This record gives sequence, C-alpha cells and structure tokens, in this order.
Amino acid sequence: MSGEVKINVPEFESSVNSLESTVSSIESSVKSDYEFDKTNIEPFVEDLHLTKEAIKLLLKYKDMFLTDIDTLESVGEDMVENDEHIAKASGPQPIK
Repeated sequence: MSGEVKINVPEFESSVNSLESTVSSIESSVKSDYEFDKTNIEPFVEDLHLTKEAIKLLLKYKDMFLTDIDTLESVGEDMVENDEHIAKASGPQPIK
C-alpha cells in the first residue's frame, strides 16, 4: 500500500509566518512592564493578584507557541528535504 504526503510550501510558510506574527503581537498588546505592586482597595486586591497571574500565563503560552512554531518550521523544511532526496534517489516515477 502506498500513500502520498505532500506539502504546499508557500501556503505552509504563509500560515506559519501568520501564526508567528500573531503570537508575537501578544507581548506588545500586554503591557507586562507596568508595575503592579500593591493596592489596599479591598475589592481590587484579588483582581490585582489574578491579573498578574494571567499575564504570567499568557506570556508562558506565548513562549510555548513560539517553540511550536520553530518545530513546525523544522518539520516543513525536513519534508521538503526528504522529498528532494527521494526524487533524486529514485528518479521520476510514473503516477499510478
């Protein structure tokens, strides 16, 4: 049994670049450099704590997504290289 795995390289690269751009914009939309130190206004004490934790998690997810994007780029490059290697090793093959 044989199957075919193929990749539309320009579309793949465009999708990865779009994802990378979107993920990178997370940090610019979250002003994590603001100093959120203290508040003694009782209704806001817990909100402040939760906001700080949410920002930390958001930035952690951003880093995870960037790692995944690196992996996607590597897999795409490997697929292209393997395809070129197979094409050189076996020459043109009739479509069945």
